[in-house]
Amino acid sequence: MIFSDIWHADHNLIEGATSKVDGLRNTKAMAAAGSPIAQRVTEINLHGLSDFYIPSPQEHDVIDAAMRAAGSEPGTNSRYWTSMQTAQGAAAFHDYQTGGQGFENIREPMNVLPIRRELVS
Repeated sequence: MIFSDIWHADHNLIEGATSKVDGLRNTKAMAAAGSPIAQRVTEINLHGLSDFYIPSPQEHDVIDAAMRAAGSEPGTNSRYWTSMQTAQGAAAFHDYQTGGQGFENIREPMNVLPIRRELVS
C-alpha cells in the first residue's frame, strides 16, 4: 500500500496541516486543499476499512521505534512524507534509515505510508 507522489503542487501554506501529533487532522486539511497524496490515502478502502491517513512526525516516530524494537529493516527507500507542512512550499519527512526527520520541497516525490488508528483496550 506504500506509494510515491508529491506532497502538493501548490506552494501555499495549508491551514490545518501543521500538527506534529495529529496526522488525521493534517490529512483531512491536505485533502481539502487538493494534495494528491492525501486524496489518494483518503480514498483507500481495504477490506471495508476506509479511515486511512498520513502519519504526523510523532506518529512516524512511534512506528519507527516499534519497527526497530521488532528488528525490522527499512529497506532502500527509507524517506516518507509526514502530514505536517513546515513552511510555505516545504513539509516534513521521516527517514527510517536514520530515525531522523527533515524538510523537503513539497513538489518532490517521496514515499507515503498510509496508516489507520486502532483502539487497543
